[in-house]
Parts: sequence; structure tokens; C-alpha cells
Amino acid sequence: MAQRSARIQSLASVSQFRIGALLIVPERLTIVTGEREISLEPRLMEVLIALAEHAGEVVSADQLLIEVWRGSFYSDNPVHRAIAHLRRLIGDSSRNPTYIETIRKRGYRLIAKVLFPEDYRRTPTLSGPWTHGNPYVGLSAFDDQHAGVFFGRSRMTAKLLTALRRQIDSQRRFVLLVGSSGCGKTSLLRAGAEPLLKREGGFDGLQALAVAYCDLAACHGGDVLLQLAAALASWAIDGRPVFAPGPVSDLANMLRQQPEHVGAVFAEAVRRRSASMGPYAHLLLILDHGEALVASPAIDQRERAAFWRVLAQLCDCAHVAVVMITRSDFYPRLIDALPGLAELKASDGHVDVLTPRAGDIAQIIRAPAMLAGLVFEEDPDTAARLDDTLRDAALEHADALPLLQHALHTLYERRTEAGELTFRSYREIGGLVGALAHRAEEVFASLPAPARASLDQVLALLVVVQPDSEAISAQSVYWSALADESARQLAETFVCARLFVGELQHGRPVFGVAHEALLRQWPRAREWIVDNRRLLQARARLRRATARWVEEGRSADFLLNPGQPLSEAREAASHPGTSVSDDERAFLAACERQLRFARRLRVAALTALFAFSAVAVLFAFSAQHARREAEQHREEALRLADFMLVDLADRLRPLGNLKLLSGIGDQALSYLEHQSTATMRTEDLINHSRALRTIGEVLMAQEQRKEALPTFERAVDAARSALALAPDSPAALAESGIAEYWLGYYYFEQRRLDETRRHWQAYLASSERLVQIEPENPKWMLELSYALNNLGALALRQGRSDEALARFTRSAELKRAALTYGPDDATLRLDLINSLSWIAKTRAADGRLRQASEGYAEVVRMLRDLVAERPEALAWEERLALDLLIGAGIELKLGRLPQALIQVEESIARLAALIASAPDNRIWRRDLTYAHLTAAWIAEASAAAALVTSHLLAAQTLSAELLASADPEPLPQWRRLDAQIRMHIATRADRTSADHVTLDRVVIDLQAITGQTPQDVYSMIALAEALIARGRWLNQRGDSAAARADWERASDLLTARAADSSKDTDLLVPWLSAQWLLGHGAAVAERIAWLESIGYRHPEFLALLAAPPATHDPVPRVADSDTQPQRRD
Repeated sequence: MAQRSARIQSLASVSQFRIGALLIVPERLTIVTGEREISLEPRLMEVLIALAEHAGEVVSADQLLIEVWRGSFYSDNPVHRAIAHLRRLIGDSSRNPTYIETIRKRGYRLIAKVLFPEDYRRTPTLSGPWTHGNPYVGLSAFDDQHAGVFFGRSRMTAKLLTALRRQIDSQRRFVLLVGSSGCGKTSLLRAGAEPLLKREGGFDGLQALAVAYCDLAACHGGDVLLQLAAALASWAIDGRPVFAPGPVSDLANMLRQQPEHVGAVFAEAVRRRSASMGPYAHLLLILDHGEALVASPAIDQRERAAFWRVLAQLCDCAHVAVVMITRSDFYPRLIDALPGLAELKASDGHVDVLTPRAGDIAQIIRAPAMLAGLVFEEDPDTAARLDDTLRDAALEHADALPLLQHALHTLYERRTEAGELTFRSYREIGGLVGALAHRAEEVFASLPAPARASLDQVLALLVVVQPDSEAISAQSVYWSALADESARQLAETFVCARLFVGELQHGRPVFGVAHEALLRQWPRAREWIVDNRRLLQARARLRRATARWVEEGRSADFLLNPGQPLSEAREAASHPGTSVSDDERAFLAACERQLRFARRLRVAALTALFAFSAVAVLFAFSAQHARREAEQHREEALRLADFMLVDLADRLRPLGNLKLLSGIGDQALSYLEHQSTATMRTEDLINHSRALRTIGEVLMAQEQRKEALPTFERAVDAARSALALAPDSPAALAESGIAEYWLGYYYFEQRRLDETRRHWQAYLASSERLVQIEPENPKWMLELSYALNNLGALALRQGRSDEALARFTRSAELKRAALTYGPDDATLRLDLINSLSWIAKTRAADGRLRQASEGYAEVVRMLRDLVAERPEALAWEERLALDLLIGAGIELKLGRLPQALIQVEESIARLAALIASAPDNRIWRRDLTYAHLTAAWIAEASAAAALVTSHLLAAQTLSAELLASADPEPLPQWRRLDAQIRMHIATRADRTSADHVTLDRVVIDLQAITGQTPQDVYSMIALAEALIARGRWLNQRGDSAAARADWERASDLLTARAADSSKDTDLLVPWLSAQWLLGHGAAVAERIAWLESIGYRHPEFLALLAAPPATHDPVPRVADSDTQPQRRD
């Protein structure tokens, strides 16, 4: 102990730092100011250090409780008293702070300048010394046994506990913890949050009376409920089990057959408890590796549905809380497979686990070493310290945490007798990145040749590759699955080396990788995965197809088609080391029987055909020649129509030439309309639908919507007829989906969103079926990605940003997969850019403005490259112009006015050039109108009055032309745009007074539009902004009662859209304006602080904070560019 104390004291000399004029000397618990010294209690010094290390950031009270008190306190929350005491000692004020600022309902922020020396080392926290061996866990996750050396994640732990408390308040009782593989999700929960919750009294009342841990990755045979039942059986209240003791299989059967009984069982267990339960006391269920629900081929949709029914029942029970952990790369698929999760985690139940920052990683490295009496070597030649070297290396790597823990664990085992971790050992193990690979290769090389040769077999059992993406995961394996003693020897040796882990599951021994980072970082494993990816994907497809066949009652309709699908399945099943289940053997046998039957049928049919042909040949010979000529002409016409409607039309679309497209549709239709629909073959019906929708597409672009609707309806009818004749025809499925898209798009333009969703869901179903039939066809991957994009755009418009992001992310994954088949295909690259643009738009709607700005910057860069390659592709030029416009809106919100003005001016120039080449394209004219209105707002924020005038005049002129040319009537969004232009002109900053007649007319028009499109949030926002503007004018005239009525109505409109809890700044900022004008500034301080924290710096927003409510201009939003979801760009 004396040696440990001496080491801590030696570190204290480099722990001094400055806060403003104050010198902080932690080892003496002293603050020096001038010639006066102020003594602090140890806890107060820890609080001050924590604030200093997060200077300029808001530190919550919960974070301080975790970081300083380690969750242990025995009275009311001590943080507020500690802050008040600190302020008194250093002469600070809460009202006019010099050092510590209070951020209402969020925490505290150190605002004075902090200066740390370059070799600063934080003194250890008030934890006890670590005497339990190695303080680093290697590739294993931290658990409650290692809570004493779990550091650097106090901010994330506080965020998780806050989310759990709020979800209990909202009676959802579910939190989804999402992060990349290796970011420390499980450790955060098991070693960070769980020990705090299990303490007597919990964490500030938030208490877990019992914890059940369920590892979904450990499911064997796809029986999720058996794994869940084993976890729930461990729950007990006051020592009495919640569920009746008995075989776990009985509990699993009850969960499967009678999930609704869960609530009654739990209510009875709570009733029997002798002591009352506090409002935040609960039984906690941890669901680890949630991605296994969609990553494991053995878990089918039926099993997921059964799991969801139990989960929903559990979350409906008072005093139950559930936390699910999942990898971020599987998150979109998880939400698609279990859409109820999005609603269950709504509000505050989604926690993104981010990788630690530099200061956090420094704590992860240094604090356990200090408590264990370890020191890091300083290189005598470079004066570099090993802990700094480790920290810097970790910051550069995606797998930082598992690699760091493995390296530190190994360095501890190689420490000197004096407890020093040395550079020599660090270099010997291959540094941070090479340590894991070095250890794995070292263990592998120590094995005899037969054991090394069994690596293929072992990896084939452990590795799971997704059939439709590049994602990999690992699964646990029964020891009994190993085919021979050599494979067992390899697995046992890797378990002894702590690269694999062995455990019991349901009484049976299993093993698995200690962390998936091993599969990514060990070159031998990584190369094996690359070499065997096709085989692994075939195996995954076999398991998925088998599960679907079993789920559908072993119907012959779900057997594999002859050819590549069946041959791949045979190869996967016969490969050495592949474990094939009984169901998979039965499935393959049924496929083979079907193949043999089909062959016999073909032979019989050919024999009969030959006999009949011999008889009929004499009678048919004379007619055959004439029929052949007619059929030849028909086939030639069919091929010509097919070429015009598919190849030629797709090549012309990027050029934006409506006349050519219209001519193609008319020519094809003139041929097809001569035939009766009832007598058309499948190919004719498909081309009939193609011709009709091509004409409808042109009519939509020309704003002839009255004529477009019946054209699209006829196209859908023709496509459905073709599909009825050939249900499994890829061409019929594709055309059916595309026709449904265009009819849905028509309704989208009308803002009839329920009908839009119905048709686009049909498009999605057709596309999913195409990928199911031909999973390796990049064309169908793209079709599915388009369908996902459309539904994502619809979800975004309706305020469901989680669903939107999940769909856009999956769409982008599919496009990346398709690009592997044609990496130089410019159209494919544009498709990917389109999805990335939507992802950026969704991030903006979710309040992540800086990420959105970076996303749009990358999209614009990629688009510039594409447009430079094909300058004749006008539709691509339009895409670039639109993304520049949307990006300008984001820059305006961030207060970057010069960048915003440059981007919007370039957008205007590009759109004007497009219109010059195609004057009849009204969509481009509409986009140019939006661009001028956005430019006017940016110019006004920049105090450029002349620019404001010119852009508003241009917008007004274009809008008038659009409205005049509309037939039969303008779209609602066109009328909304015109009303916004008129409102802006009426309320310009350089006008002496607003034009109240115009304002009244604008309000009336927007009321009508909102009534016509009640599901369109942007119409609601525009009406609220008009009410706020009119209220200001009334207030200036002295009619404060009427002004207040307008502001209250605006507030009510937006509150109905959940603006008070929204992260969409377009929705939140007008609502805040109304609250401010109503005098509710104090009530919305927390939301204003959140806007500041995300970087929202719109000049009018800054004026909101600086000016009295009565003089404030309402914060304008950038005109919604109303970017339409496009099936093809």
C-alpha cells in the first residue's frame, strides 16, 4: 500500500492546472488565488476537476454523481450542495457567474478558461485500491465484478440512466442501446449502470431489485423464448421467484402460448412483497446482442413475432424495465423486422453509445493502473509516456476499446517486478493494433499441424455472414458440433488463451469468440472470411430459406428453384465443417425430390409432345409458315416496344427530355392498344403498363395531373393482370412495383399520404419478392432500395425520423452491395448519393445539424464528380442544385451565412441554366422559386437589402407563372409556397409596417391548405409562422389581446405536432418563437439550451435570445425544398 501511495503522490506533481485566475493543486486539496489559499474537501476537489476536464460542456448532476461519488450517497442529491459550496469558496455567483454556470434542468458548465500542462495527469478518484489481479479485462466485457476499475464512461452512463428514468416516467419502460461493435455497449450497462442500480436505494431512487441477463446471441436452434425464459427464471423479489420454479422449458411454453399472463404473474409477485416499492424501483431485464434477432439465420419471423409479444407484455408491466443492446449496423434491419420497437423506444428510449473521446480514453488507461499501483514507462529518448502512446493509438482506430483492453491486459501480464508497463513489452506484442493479431497468431502457431488444419471447420461454425450485406457477426457453438479431436484442441487452446470463451448454456457447454474484433483484426481470420464469403452467404441463405419453408408449413411453394440457388445450397451443406440441421436436410431433400419430379414431368411431357407433333405435323405444315411469319413480326414489335420502354427510356430520363419520353410512350401504346387486354400475353401486359406509366410520368412532369391519374391506374391494372398470369415472373413483379410507385407518387403530390403509403408498401412487397427470387441480382437490389427510399421519405414527412433513418440506411447498404457488381456505373453512384442525401436530411430533422452539414458537403462533392463526367445528364444537374439548396438551409441554421449564400447562389445559377434548356419543365421552375425564397431569407439575415429585394421579386414572378399555368388547379405545396413569399414581402425588415390585408389573406389561404392536407406538417408550420407574424403586427398596433390569440393558436398548432419534444428545428423554432412572445421564456429555457448545444445559430434565433419578447422577429425557417422521393434519379 505504501508503494501505491508513493506512486500516486509522484503523479500529483503533474496534476496542477489553472481555471481563470485560480491555480488548482489537487494533491494539496488547495486553490491558490493571489496570495490566498483555499482548502477544499476531497469531494469538492473532485467536482472541480470533473468540471474542468469537461470545460465548456454541460455536465449533468447524474454524471457528477457517477464520476465523483461513484453513485454512493446517503441523503438527498449532494451535487447541488457541492456546487453551492464551491461557489461560496471561490466567490462566484449563480446569477452572474464567472466560473460555474447553471444550465437549467441540464447541469453545470465551467465557463472560465482552463489551462492544463502538457503532462497533466488526473489524480485517482475516491475509489478503493484494486487488489483483484489484472485491472484490465482483455477481450471480455466489463461486469459488476470490475465496476471498481470501470472508468471513462460516466457521461454515457448518466445518459443511459436518465433515459431509463424518463422511459419509466412515460410508462414505456424500454431503452434501446445502440452502438458499433467494440464501442463498449455491454460494459457500459453491466459495469457502469447495473452496479449503481443494484445498490441499496439504487441511484437517486432508480433501483433494480433484481437483474436478468439474456444473451440473444446464445440462442441455439432459433428458440429465442427458451433463452428469454432462462433469464426471467432468475428474477426474484425478497428472495421469492417471480415465476413459479420448474423446468425452463415450461416457462418458455407459457411465454409462447400465453404471453398475456406475464402481467398477471408479475402483479401477483409485486403484491406479495412485504415492503412498498418506490416509483423507480423495478426488475431489470437486459437483452444483449439484439442484432441476433435478425443476424442469426436460425431465428425466423415467427420466432421474432413470439419474442415481440412477450417483450410488449413485459414493458407493459409496472415495475419492469427492459434495456436491449444492439449493434448499429444491424439497427435498421432490427427496426424493419420489429417495427414496434420504434414506438416502444420513442421519446427518450434511444441511446447512441459513442466511442470515447481523448479524455475518456486517458481515464480508461490511467485510472485502473493508478488503483492497481501500476506506472507507465517514459521513453528516455523521446520523453513520450506509454499511456499517452496508447491513448493516441486508440483514438485512431475503430476497434479502439477491445484492442486497448487486450493490449493493456497483455502489458499487465508482462509488467516488471516494480509494476511498470514498458515500451519494450508494447513493441514485442505488436503495439495496439498488432497486439490482438500477434497473440492469436502466436497461439495458432503453437498448435500441432492437425489442429491448425481444423481452423476452417472452427471458423465455419463461428462466423455468420449476412446473405444480403457485408456485415459479419459471431455465434456460440456447442462443443459437440466439433467433428474431431483436432478441432477441439484448437478451440480449447484459444479458450485457455482468452481469445475464445467457454460457458454453459441450458446445461450444455458452448464456446465462442471473446470479442468479434478478433475476426476483424486477426489477418488469418479476416482472409478466411474474404475467401469464404460466398460460401458463408450461401449457408446463410440456406438457413433463411429453410426457416421460411418450415414457417410456411413445409409448402412446396417455398422450395428452392433449380439452378444456382439449389446448387449453392448443395455446396454449402456439403462443405467440410458445415453443421446442417435436421430441418435443413429435410428442406434439401424436398428440393431434390421436386427437381427429380420436374425432370420426370418434363420427360413425359416431351414424349407426349413428340407423339402429338408427329400426328399433327402433316396438318400443321401448311399453316405453320404463315403463322411463323406473323409470330416473327409480333416478336419483333414486342422486342422494339421492350427496348423503347426500358432501355431507351431509362437512358433518356437523366437527360430530362419530356418530348422524347412522351413520344416513346405514345409509339409503344399505339401498337399495344390494337390488342384486347383479355387476349394479351404476360409480355404484352407488362409493356402495356410500361407505356402507360411512361406517358403518366410525362403528364405529371407537365402538371397535367387530371390526365395522369387514370393513366397510372390503367398501368397498375395491366401490371396486376400480368402478375396474375405469372406470379413469379421477375419482369411482372418489377413492373407491378414500379406502377404502384407512380400511382403512389401521384397521391404523394396531392398530399394524400395514407393512399401513398398503401401503394408504396405494395412496391416494397414486390421488390422484396424480387430479391427473394434472385438475391444476387443487383437490379433487384436497387429496386428494393428505391422502395425503401420512398417509404423513408414518407416517414420523414410524417415526423417518424427513426423509421426514415432505418429505411434510408438499409437503402444505402443495398446500393453499396449493387455497386460491387458495377463499381464504375455512374447511375448506381448517383442512386447511392440520393440515399446519402436523404440520410443527411433525416439527421437535420433529428437535430444533428453538424452531421447533416457534413453529409450534404460530401453529397455535393460526389455529385460534382458525377456531373463533370456526364454534363448532358440534366436530371443529375438538378440533383446537385437541390442538394446545394438544402445544404444552404443547413448552413443558415448553423449561422454560417457566407457559405449559405455561396451555395444558394450556385443552386440558383444551375437551376436557371436547366430551365433555359427545357423551359416547359415546371418542376425545375418550382425548385428555382424555392431557391430564390431561401436566398431572400439568407440575404436578409446577412443585412443585404438589395439582394433581398431582387430574390423576392424573382420568387414572386416565378410563383405567379406557376399558379397561372396550373391545370386544373395548382398543387397545395405551390399555393403554400406562394403564401410564404407573400408573407415574407409583407413582413420585410425594411418596411415601416406590415401589410395587414396581405397577412390576413395569407392566414386564410394557409388555413385552407392545412385543411386540405392535414397530414402535411410543413403546411402546419407555414400557418403557425403566418399567425406569429400577424400577431406581431397586431401587437405593434396595440391590440395585444388579438396578438396573444394568434400566438396561442400558433403554439397549439405546433404542440399538436409534438413540437415541444421534437428535434426537428423547422418545427421546434417557430414553437419556441410563439412561447417567447407569450412570455413563457423561462419554461422553454431547456429547449433553447438544447438548440444552442446542437449548434443552431440562425441570426433570428440569436435575436430571440437577445431581444425582449415584444420586439422579437419570429425565427423564419428555410423554405422546405419539398424534395420529392424519386424511384430513379
